[in-house]
Amino acid sequence: MNPLNDTSFMNLLSASRPCRREELESAYDDFLRTVIEVCDNTTDYKLLFRILTHTQVRLEMLYPSRTRVKSNAGEVSASRYIAAAKRIVQSELSLLNERVVHPSLFQPPRKNDIPDLFWSSEFTKRDLVELLSALEYLGPILNAVGKYAPFSVLVAFAEKTLNVSLPNAYKIREEVLNRKTKSTDFLERLIDALIEKSAK
Repeated sequence: MNPLNDTSFMNLLSASRPCRREELESAYDDFLRTVIEVCDNTTDYKLLFRILTHTQVRLEMLYPSRTRVKSNAGEVSASRYIAAAKRIVQSELSLLNERVVHPSLFQPPRKNDIPDLFWSSEFTKRDLVELLSALEYLGPILNAVGKYAPFSVLVAFAEKTLNVSLPNAYKIREEVLNRKTKSTDFLERLIDALIEKSAK
């Protein structure tokens, strides 16, 4: 069963009786709403392709048989309604193809459940850069293609996640690496805090 072929628009075009222009315009608007509803709610792409293709064929069959529609102002062309409906169906077929070829583009945005976090003022930006540098060199964080996340990406992630600005991250990293003593001061404090907690 094709819900698009059962619309009042298709029935009017198929009927032998004359129809008013206002009646056909209303039926055409209803047809558009039905097309959108069917396309948005049909998850079976094979079925949707068949529905749209069968509708397209039906419109082609109707084109030569219904070319004029009576109105109070005289006869008007019905072919433009049919042509418009054909374009709508074709656009939905093209959109369906994009949904099949590029499904990721049509996925709803993932809900961001990460709460608002902030880098504590009790710790310096140098501390954070020291941590990010260690993560870069150790490589526990990967990007979408499985490569080690570079320092620039780690910095951008930290700025966005922790609501902090690190405009001089590279300069700070160089200073951290060139420190003669306590080059891992923050990391050592992290280790000490963990050891102290585990000893309790």
